[in-house]
Order: sequence, then C-alpha cells, then structure tokens
Amino acid sequence: MNKPWYQKPIAPINEPEGFGVLGEKYFEHLAVSNFSERTIEGKRHILKLFADWCEIRDINRPEQITNELAKRYQKHWHHYRKEDGKPLSIGSQRQRMTAVKMFYRWLVKAGYLTHSPIENIDLPKMPQQLPKAILSEKEIEKVLVQPDLGTATGLRDRAMMETLYSTGIRRKECLDLKLNSVDRYRGLIRVNLGKGQKDRIIPIGNRALFWIERYLVDSRPELVKNVAEDTLFISLQGKRFHETTITARFGDYIKRAGIDKAGSVHIFRHSTATLMLEHGADIRHIQAMLGHADLSTTQIYTQVAVTQLKAVHDKTHPAKLEQSPEDD
Repeated sequence: MNKPWYQKPIAPINEPEGFGVLGEKYFEHLAVSNFSERTIEGKRHILKLFADWCEIRDINRPEQITNELAKRYQKHWHHYRKEDGKPLSIGSQRQRMTAVKMFYRWLVKAGYLTHSPIENIDLPKMPQQLPKAILSEKEIEKVLVQPDLGTATGLRDRAMMETLYSTGIRRKECLDLKLNSVDRYRGLIRVNLGKGQKDRIIPIGNRALFWIERYLVDSRPELVKNVAEDTLFISLQGKRFHETTITARFGDYIKRAGIDKAGSVHIFRHSTATLMLEHGADIRHIQAMLGHADLSTTQIYTQVAVTQLKAVHDKTHPAKLEQSPEDD
C-alpha cells in the first residue's frame, strides 16, 4: 500500500547519506523527541521543497550544499511568485529557511556534518503586524446569537463560540478538548498539548460554562454515535470536527451578523485578548492565558487595545477642543 504524501521520503533512498535517508532519520528523531505528527508533516513538506530544488541542480546529499547555494535558495523564495502573482509572505519565507536550518543543525549534532553552511544566514525580519480584525463587544454579541438554538448543531456552535470567547484558546485547542477537560466546579479548562506541545490550565467564565452544560444535556446526546467518544465538541458524524469545517461555519455566522470583517475562529482569540487588555488585564496574565512562549508575541495586542489610551488622550492632551470649530 502506498504511503500518503506526508509520510513519503523527501528524496530517493538509494543514496546512503542522501536527503532521503538522512531525512527519514531526522523525522524519526523528531518523533522520538515528542514532536507532534502535524509538526513533522509540516517539516517533511518544507524539506521536500528543499530536496526538490537541490535535485534539479544535481545535488543529492546535504554535504554538497555550500553557503553560497544556501543563499541562492533563500533568494529563490524571495523572488518566488504564487499562482495569483503575489510573493510569499515573510513568515512563509522564514519558515522555509528555518526548517532547513534545523535539519542541518541536527546533521551536525548527529555527526553527519562537521558544520552547517546555513547557520550564519540571516532570516528576513518579520514585520510587526497588527491582528487583521478585532470584534467589539457589541459585534461579538451579534455573532453569538446567530446559531439556531432549536437545533443540536446550533446549540453546540453557541457553546463552542462562548468557549472560544471566554478562553481565547486556538481553533485546534478547542477542537481537541475532551469531556474531562472542563472543570465546571473550579471554572477551569485544561488544554492538552497545545502549540509547542505544552499543557496549560486557564480560566473559563460562568457564561461559557452555562452554554457548555446546555450543550452536554440537550445537544451532545443527539449528536453522539459512539458512547466511547470523549471529544467534547463533536460533528454530525459523532466525531471530532475537521478544522476547515468549523472555520467555514463560524465565518458564515460573522457574515450573517452583518459584520464585514475578515476572520473566523481566530478572531475570537484576537478579540478576547484585546478586550481584556482594554478592561485592565495585566499583559502577563494574557500571555499565560493565550499560551505565548514570548511576551513580545502578546504585546502586539497592546497596540490595538486603544480604548484606555484614547480616554487618557481626550482628558490630558492640551489641544483638545473646548468649543466647536464653527464657534471660531
């Protein structure tokens, strides 16, 4: 039986120390090191792009790569254009080079190379981009009332959105919640193996708990097909949601609410962080809640939480208007 694309070697395995063989050893190392299957699949895809680029140039072994070739590879992605004519984002360019860098670091550490020709190549600087869209409190309330509570799926969707809004967890983290992930007595949820393979326990509000309880009593029994299924939020098939499915559903709810803003599931995370900061939450508490390893990632929300800054500006800036321009 043929392996799916995300399990196939990145290059032919007839070369003892070629990209194919060493790539498989690297992926085995990642698996033993407890990297998630999803992460390994992503690295496999990116390293196959690198191996394909090398093969076109008759480069079959990692040791054949020089610093100059590595720079050419980076320029390749800088000048690359997608089908729509647009360049790759800086994040995508960095991702392609970072995966190759990590592969070569492992080759050195494992003794296959004496040094990495890619180590001293500078990655393109990431721009400090603000979240694309933030929902106001009124807009969120408009979205939350869109599901049809007379149906099992509508009640489930309301409970999911309330959970996302209350906790700020990621889409995958929400879909991975189990029945025992929610501590309704202490008002906490446990996120198992979130981004970076890290567990964390975060608070969840009483309103979200109320909707989860309604879903568990009135909706989930109608959706469940297998009593052994322990995923909290399940699809019509009685299983865990596919991530693209929930993205489409929530995006539709936002449109039905008459809100012309780009976003779907992740917009709840951005909005939660921003609104909590505007209401006085400490940024380090937000960092712990969102599961950010670096505080600088969380600080981006301080640039969009402008309500307090606007109030201070109106109160203290000497150029504020005491009368209307018409009076002058």
